[in-house]
Amino acid sequence: MSLCIEVLQLISMIMTNNSGRCFDIDDIIANTIGGIVGFYFCIISKRLLMLIFKGVDL
Repeated sequence: MSLCIEVLQLISMIMTNNSGRCFDIDDIIANTIGGIVGFYFCIISKRLLMLIFKGVDL
């Protein structure tokens, strides 16, 4: 998804001759790392919540 957005920004910049947005590989790397960190954060959070509420009768 991040790659698609960056490519669309590049195409938009070329088509409109507007330099407001630019294609940047750092954005792709940062978004990928952020996605991986967020994924593992969700997994760890889910496991912790399962351990916390395992003995609780709702």
